[in-house]
Amino acid sequence: MTSIVFYYGVISFFIRKELISYVLKFIFSFFVGVIGGILFEKIKIPKIIFYLIIGILFGGGCLNLIYPSLDVISDYLRQIALIIILTRSGLALDFKSLIKIGRPAILMCFLPASFEIIGIIIFGPLLLNISYLEATLLGCVLGAVSPAIVAPRMLTMIENKEGGDIPKVIMARASCDDIYVIVIFYACLNALKASSFNFLSILKIPSSIILGVLLGLLIGIGLINLYKCFKLNSTIKVIIMLGVSFLIVWLENY
Repeated sequence: MTSIVFYYGVISFFIRKELISYVLKFIFSFFVGVIGGILFEKIKIPKIIFYLIIGILFGGGCLNLIYPSLDVISDYLRQIALIIILTRSGLALDFKSLIKIGRPAILMCFLPASFEIIGIIIFGPLLLNISYLEATLLGCVLGAVSPAIVAPRMLTMIENKEGGDIPKVIMARASCDDIYVIVIFYACLNALKASSFNFLSILKIPSSIILGVLLGLLIGIGLINLYKCFKLNSTIKVIIMLGVSFLIVWLENY
């Protein structure tokens, strides 16, 4: 207890009182989120439901416990969280099983989203009085899979040895599906802005997936050789892997 008081005094000396209060609020929010998530799991309700409720209550619309400057970096925080989730899910995948499954695994990457988009294109203009391009945009939004929701649940199923190879296929689909949907989304969005559709943008779908897989393989082989050359503990390996992931995402913007 004495050490806690000492560290709090040191921090309060160097940091403004206003910032300290927001740091304590953030720690409190994190603590409530962890405890609430555990309690929701005990009563067989997904943790994400509790996280959504806490986000609404602690946000600017209700209790306003979140530090305002977090809004500026919220996009970066979401991107960091997504990278960590996808890295974890990628490490849990057994590519030998995916190769063994073959054609169904490939079809799962684009077929479900395609049917959802086609369904919205057919019924969107009839029911919502929107254009076909707007219906395609809406279909892309509804057809996109959130890895933040899918990956943790599939990882739990893999750890509990449930569902056979199905969780692995769904996790692989979550990543490829997003590439497929995002490319179509931006192609239609640019078409709405320019009042013309560029069919060449559709070619970005297979090229983005193939180039992403090849780049991932090259980097993966490089990291394996690096780990063989230097004896590193698991923590350092994970830090290096995440650092490389962040670097790739940063280079994507250039």
